[in-house]
Amino acid sequence: MGFSVSATIAVLFIVFMGVGAVGFNMVSESFFSVQNALADRNKLMYDRLNTDINILNHSVNGSNLTLMAENTGTTVIEPVYLNALVDGKLVDTTSDDTIWFPEKTLNITMAVQTGEHRIKIVTGRGTADYYTVNLT
Repeated sequence: MGFSVSATIAVLFIVFMGVGAVGFNMVSESFFSVQNALADRNKLMYDRLNTDINILNHSVNGSNLTLMAENTGTTVIEPVYLNALVDGKLVDTTSDDTIWFPEKTLNITMAVQTGEHRIKIVTGRGTADYYTVNLT
């Protein structure tokens, strides 16, 4: 009776140690994944809070409208991630630069019909500015 009880306890101890090791690895991986996700979210929030744009004026060349906008925030913006909505509809744009540094201006060109339009320029981080123009 003594040997079988000792052997059973030894086997159960090894099983519990294995289960504990696997459980610890799962919990620690989950913990680190959550910590990394929180750090990423905080960086995105920080960047969004420090991103701001201001549309200064416009010029018209035929059917093309060019908006001059200033990066009034403290983060660098990539114009490839800018979106323009004219009267709530997404339109294609081109810009005169590939990197938009703080306190610099950027020309954003799009095709627009005549009439009054409300234009919204949105950065990749979700910050936006509005501009109303009446083209005759």
